[in-house]
Amino acid sequence: MLLRGYRSLFASLLLIAAGLAGAALLALRMGRTINRPLSQIKQAVAQLKDGHLETRLPPLGSQELDELASGINRMAGTLQNAREELQHSVDQATEDVRQNLETIEIQNIELDLARKEALEASRIKSEFLANMSHEIRTPLNGILGFTHLLQKSELTPRQLDYLGTIEKSADSLLGIINEILDFSKIEAGKLVLDHIPFNLRDLLQDTLTILAPAAHAKQLELVSLVYRDTPLSLVGDPLRLKQILTNLVSNAIKFTREGTIVARAMLEEEHEDSVQLRISIQDTGIGLSNQDVRALFQAFSQADNSLSRQPGGTGLGLVISKRLIEQMGGEIGVDSTPGEGSEFWISLSLPKTRDDAEDLPSAPLLGRRVAVLENHELARQALQHQLEDCGLDVTPFNTLESLTNGVTGAHQTDQAIDLAVIGITSNDMLPERLNQHIWDLEHLGCKVLVLCPTTEQTLFHLSVPNPHSQLQAKPACTRKLRRALSDLANPRQPRTEPGEPLSSRAPKVLCVDDNPANLLLVQTLLEDMGAKVLAVESGYAAVKAAWTTT
Repeated sequence: MLLRGYRSLFASLLLIAAGLAGAALLALRMGRTINRPLSQIKQAVAQLKDGHLETRLPPLGSQELDELASGINRMAGTLQNAREELQHSVDQATEDVRQNLETIEIQNIELDLARKEALEASRIKSEFLANMSHEIRTPLNGILGFTHLLQKSELTPRQLDYLGTIEKSADSLLGIINEILDFSKIEAGKLVLDHIPFNLRDLLQDTLTILAPAAHAKQLELVSLVYRDTPLSLVGDPLRLKQILTNLVSNAIKFTREGTIVARAMLEEEHEDSVQLRISIQDTGIGLSNQDVRALFQAFSQADNSLSRQPGGTGLGLVISKRLIEQMGGEIGVDSTPGEGSEFWISLSLPKTRDDAEDLPSAPLLGRRVAVLENHELARQALQHQLEDCGLDVTPFNTLESLTNGVTGAHQTDQAIDLAVIGITSNDMLPERLNQHIWDLEHLGCKVLVLCPTTEQTLFHLSVPNPHSQLQAKPACTRKLRRALSDLANPRQPRTEPGEPLSSRAPKVLCVDDNPANLLLVQTLLEDMGAKVLAVESGYAAVKAAWTTT
């Protein structure tokens, strides 16, 4: 009985062992069947991830795995096609870019060649104009010279009017030609600056003196203010600096209908051997917009073409001024408000000199009292400044009557006023009224200097100049002011050398010019002065004439 039980137990154990072994074999087989396809799928996905899009999965032996493999294969094919299309597009774009770069490079080469050709043509043109400057100016100078000679001859009023028109037209044409030639010289690099001593105040005042008739014709007041701390004896190119100031003041006159134009010179910074100057020209004209200011210093450009039709010009004046200032190492600019006016300024550094002898007070004027009448406030300040620089004690008055009364009262004391300077603005005083007050002042021992606009000099010319009074044009120039007041304070006596007979022989002058018109002009001018002229047209002929006439 026990033995039968063991047998049943053993049989059960064998059955269990056999079942476990069968299950293990079945599980192993099933694992191999699933793991191998999964491993293939894993490897295929890894290759696809690494960019091997040509990888494909074979049939995996079951419907589900085959569907999965088919989906992966379709995905790989889609990615491969997309990459090929993208690569094709990139290759096409690269080829297009390469062709465009080649085209751009060819165009750049052509543009560079064209630019060089244009620059060379511009250089040749500028050099030609710079070299031809003498030949271009000479005929116009001849026209102007003979026009002046004709004006001195006996002509009818209509003929004189015609000559005046010719003179103005020739002057305008000469100014335009000078601007174009100067611009060409600058472009060709042939403009050389001088470095010579000059007086800043004289340069500024001389510029205003030249342009005064144009300003006074529009009843504009010209004023120059040179601040006292500004050194006057400097080294530079006075001709070109005067050209710059002339351009700026001329523009101010053109675009100002009424009011005042003020030229200021002031010190910005001073060093041991040089000074930094600021010179400004301020007007009360039409002003400039921001757009006008941006185009102002461009060649052949004018501010507001609708306005520039009336003043005219080439549009080169400010460009030339800018180039000249930059060549001097300075800068130029403008501050402007439309409808209120403009202020053009230049800033530059110039070396100083030690010669200030002309700026010392004049000995004949030192300590003398002078009465001043000038109704224009800025002009009065400038005039008072100039007179004080001459060493005079200035007493200002507001009216002609108060000036006469002030001189009368001072004459009754020991502080007499023995000089008077009277400034006249346009149309504010009749000659008869002025003459009466001058007569009263002269009876009090006060000598008078009258300053009037250039347009009104003829009104006072016949009555003012006498031993006790003088007439000068405005704006007052310090150098001429000092000389005139010195002559009034200490009249010069004519000097004659005893025993020295006056020569009755006319001087002989050898005149040389290769231009027949200029030669004839100079010969005529010299003969009108009483000289005997020998005119020749070449240097060789001049040397030969000098040898044969000595």
